[in-house]
This record gives sequence, C-alpha cells and structure tokens, in this order.
Amino acid sequence: MPTFGPTSLKHLALLHPDLQRLLKEAIQYFDFSIVCSFRGEVEQNKAYAKGTSTKKFPNSKHNRVPSDAVDLVPYRNGLRWEDDKAFYFLAGLLFGLSNKLNIHLRWGGDWDMDHDFHDNTLLDLPHFELLN
Repeated sequence: MPTFGPTSLKHLALLHPDLQRLLKEAIQYFDFSIVCSFRGEVEQNKAYAKGTSTKKFPNSKHNRVPSDAVDLVPYRNGLRWEDDKAFYFLAGLLFGLSNKLNIHLRWGGDWDMDHDFHDNTLLDLPHFELLN
C-alpha cells in the first residue's frame, strides 16, 4: 500500500481537514505526491506571472492556512507529470471518495464542473480545491 513521503506529509499538515481526510483515504488505493498546499505571496505571484495560476495573492485557495487547495501528482518510480491518463484516474478516484465522504471538490481539469474536459482555458490537472 502506498504511503506519503516526508514532503507530502508536510503539505498534508497545511491542508483543510476535509482535504486531509480525503487524501489519507485516497493514498490507500493509488500512489501520488502532494506537491503544493499553502502558497505565500511570492510563490503565488510567481505562479500568476508564469500563467500557472489565474489569481494573484491573496485570492487563490492556496493562500490560506489551512489551505483549501492542493496540487497532486501521480507517482510511480518518480513523479509522473506527463502522464495525463494517471491524472484523470486520480481525479476519478478523488471524486468517488469525495462523494462517499460528502466533500465537495472542483478540479483543474474541469473548472466549470460540466464534465467536458475540452472547454477549459486553463488546464491544471494537479489542482483540486474545496467548494465552500
């Protein structure tokens, strides 16, 4: 069974308790790493400048503690950034578990939550955030 490594555990501690519950459940079924939780001002504004975020600090769900947003990357013999199918598999797993746990999510692969994965202006497959 997969387990979180030290970096993932540090990020996990900074997440909203609902995200912590969800990810602790999900890691039992599929290996992934937590690569981002809380982002401070400098890190968030860099992400905005690079175009990997549409929000400046402090307007992202990554910009609070506990963080309402998390970035996850599938893991098998290293991070699998280029494996789109693994990201979609992980998203399906998380949505199934989130329904069971009554946790409401939005995913960066389907921002408008219409199940059309081709109509996004920003495709951010690692990103998941709480709806609240």
